[in-house]
Amino acid sequence: MKRLLILALSAVALVAFTVPAMAVDFDGSLRVRGENKDNTNFVENDGAAFVGQRARLTATANPTDDVTVKITIQDTRTWGTTGNTTDAVSGFGPFVIENNTLDLHEAYAEASDIMGSGVGVKFGRQEVNLGDQRLIGSIGWSNNGQSFDGWGITYTSDVVDVLLADLKILENGLGSNDTDLWIIQGSVKSLPIDALEVYYISKRQGQGGFRYGGSTQVAEETTNTFGFRAKGTFAGVTLSLEMPFQSGTVVFRDPVGDPDIDKSASAYAITASYDFGMGKIGGQYVAATGQDASGDITAFDQLYPTGHAHLGYFDLQTWSDTASWNINVSGSLTDQLSAKFDYWSINAAEEDVNGDTDIGAEYDLTLKYAHNDALGIQLGYSSFTGGTYTETDEGNTNLETMHYYYLQANAKF
Repeated sequence: MKRLLILALSAVALVAFTVPAMAVDFDGSLRVRGENKDNTNFVENDGAAFVGQRARLTATANPTDDVTVKITIQDTRTWGTTGNTTDAVSGFGPFVIENNTLDLHEAYAEASDIMGSGVGVKFGRQEVNLGDQRLIGSIGWSNNGQSFDGWGITYTSDVVDVLLADLKILENGLGSNDTDLWIIQGSVKSLPIDALEVYYISKRQGQGGFRYGGSTQVAEETTNTFGFRAKGTFAGVTLSLEMPFQSGTVVFRDPVGDPDIDKSASAYAITASYDFGMGKIGGQYVAATGQDASGDITAFDQLYPTGHAHLGYFDLQTWSDTASWNINVSGSLTDQLSAKFDYWSINAAEEDVNGDTDIGAEYDLTLKYAHNDALGIQLGYSSFTGGTYTETDEGNTNLETMHYYYLQANAKF
């Protein structure tokens, strides 16, 4: 990985010094976050603490007015560890101890408005954020973050923006064994609302990279997600609705002859917020189908989201098998200090063996201090009290309340 860093910096330096007419802009960030969790898995005195760090250095060059080349080198580490630097943990939970890594977070070239047509192309490793990032996002909370290898074609006009993308999730040798993601997204601009997006996302897991249900049965799985997101402001209230649907199949290759399994799932998320001048008050209702007893796959697949932003900071609940709601209030306490409070009622969509759906209740309090444009401090506290569904799942009716604390500093240049 050190060799990768040296080569990347050498390439940037070579361009900067041999082509004086081309400006190369540098920027970067250093983020340090200490985290502590008490009563992990609802067990008294079970917990841990660590400090994670992420450093990013970005070089951006514009060889011509319509071409951009961007390289972001990222170093992620947990203080006091010197573990394997090639095995990154891609989880986005609030308490994931991520292995030390030095890698390219982004490395892409982009050409825009080719021949004045409004068409652009982008290829290489890149962040991909669709809409509110409930399905595809860059997971900024995670020290590792999330980016994708692939290419995309865009079309931009005053009326509509269109994205076509092919992303490689897993290279597994033969083409039929890979995991790929294809995206078609359209954003309509010429409407009296803030946003209207429609999308189709196809995920294919090849037979070499997918074993159904963790078993030895080799299968090929296709998940097709199609939906829309709309957002608008009416009488001072900002409303948004996202509603995706999924279909697909699991086709067994070994052993041959097993019947195919169909997929049918859906989800939706409704948010509302009102700006009362000094702050905002709002709420969400988030639902997604779970696995029923039909024999088909009915649990919604949330794909590759920025999960931390949506269903509580504990990240115990994904956008699958859920019927959860939230109320929140946020505002500025001073010019530099702001606060936000969230309450989440987390519930399953499918009942457990006792007919329960109450997973638990979560409280999140976040304070942000903006020292200046270069330095920000964030302090957070969360608690999660398990419900009857969790009691059954854990086999314990005396669950301890979990607590999570963190202090984060982020410096940019």
